[in-house]
Amino acid sequence: MPPDDDPAAQHRPAFAVARIASAPDVPGDVADRLASDGLPRDETGHLDVYDLVEPARFVPNLGQRGFVVFGESGIAARLCVDAATGAVVQVASLDVQDATISPVNANLELFRACMKAFIDRFPFYSLDSPDSGPEAPDAVGAELRRLFESIDPVAGDGFWFDLTYDVGMGDWATEVVLDDSED
Repeated sequence: MPPDDDPAAQHRPAFAVARIASAPDVPGDVADRLASDGLPRDETGHLDVYDLVEPARFVPNLGQRGFVVFGESGIAARLCVDAATGAVVQVASLDVQDATISPVNANLELFRACMKAFIDRFPFYSLDSPDSGPEAPDAVGAELRRLFESIDPVAGDGFWFDLTYDVGMGDWATEVVLDDSED
């Protein structure tokens, strides 16, 4: 198929960085990184695996120095920077009593690197292509899992593992990704 007729080529995701503001109580070092270094995004919106929370907000009662919420993923999970360590974590509840904290990446730089690797790997597989057999989704999910772990060993569990599981289940076929983003 010529590139002009290929939907994946026409709507090719591209890595971008979103620089976001923070609420006044966000620790200065984290606020500065979010404003200057920014957060990874797909500029087309096709491969955004989380929604930005802007301004980033501070939750002082979690962790040693509190968490800075910068994104939402899934039904109720928040993506945060641990103000004490700089690690990126996923928190299922911001209620201190019910907080389930899962590692995402060792720091924001590695979070950006994993997201860039995910975006750069698209297209993953096609439901309509004879080249993509029934094993293609699982193979791509396993490939992405190895890729994320090679970038950051912390990425082997939680957020990135869940994403690679969804890829392996067939949820990220080119047709599905492009159809979902055009609704």
